[in-house]
Amino acid sequence: MGLPVNAARRLPVPRQRSRQRGLTLLEAIAVLGIAAIVLVGAISLFHNATTAASASRLVDEVTGIENNVRSLSTSANDGVAQILYASSQSSQAQTGALMTQLAEANVFPQTLEVSTVGNTTNVTDEWGGSVLVSPSQTVSNQLAVSFLIVPPDVCTRALIAPGDWLAVSVNGDGAVSTFTSTPSLAQAQTACDTSTGFNIVTWSFAL
Repeated sequence: MGLPVNAARRLPVPRQRSRQRGLTLLEAIAVLGIAAIVLVGAISLFHNATTAASASRLVDEVTGIENNVRSLSTSANDGVAQILYASSQSSQAQTGALMTQLAEANVFPQTLEVSTVGNTTNVTDEWGGSVLVSPSQTVSNQLAVSFLIVPPDVCTRALIAPGDWLAVSVNGDGAVSTFTSTPSLAQAQTACDTSTGFNIVTWSFAL
């Protein structure tokens, strides 16, 4: 007489061991390489976005100063107009008086830092460079707006942006490049010198 089925001896089922292993050296190198490529791409995108934003801000600041000065210069009794059309003052005296008048009239955009001590007004941009507005010494109805420290990449993008100006000049490394129309990308890159790390850019426009 045989044993009941449920009473038969049951053999133990062997437990399967889970296989776990770490990355091989080649796999780790591949992962690090991909991460490095992604990181470099992200940094490049961030730099391009920052440069584009700074160039756009610079163009907006120049345009804002231009439009605000034009609106003030239409009145013959306005202090700005009197300075612009004065011929007896020296260039330095005209520029100093004009900067003070423009600061008092809130001509400079809020993205620029304006400080006035006594009769001296200083305007600085996001790179810590001075911003100057000066009347033309040869033509009575022209004005120049100068930014004295402009990074090369920002300079290039700002030059190729269209604007209502008569001329724009760049003095990067002692050689002055002047354009009377919007330059090409290659021309802008050549004009915006990179050896000094900054450029002096001057826009001239008619009132």
